[in-house]
Amino acid sequence: MATWNQVNPPAYVKGALPECFNRGCQAPELALLARHLSDQAHTVLETLEKKEAQMQPTQALWCEQGGHSFSEKDPDVQVLTIAGRGPDGKTVEESRTICGACAEKTKTRIGSTQNSPVSQLPPGDA
Repeated sequence: MATWNQVNPPAYVKGALPECFNRGCQAPELALLARHLSDQAHTVLETLEKKEAQMQPTQALWCEQGGHSFSEKDPDVQVLTIAGRGPDGKTVEESRTICGACAEKTKTRIGSTQNSPVSQLPPGDA
């Protein structure tokens, strides 16, 4: 008559430690750990996706007064339209974009200031 081990030989796992043979397979504990790590990874990915969705890129504008770039979110940006006559006598208009800080320095700002750091400085410190 065949013994139980002959009918159902013990499973062999490459690199298995003696404890696995003595105390039984640890696969259920490893599966639980793997599930826990997978849940953590999904949570981290969801958090990153939410943060990425909140981070909207802004467009850089060019300050034609100061010769530098600035954010389109500048609350004190000024767009000046200059009108004149061209060589053919027809009216020509040209627009120039100026950041809030340069508009303050050159005193071309129209209206009150919003939130720019320049608007928080005392006169003469800009």
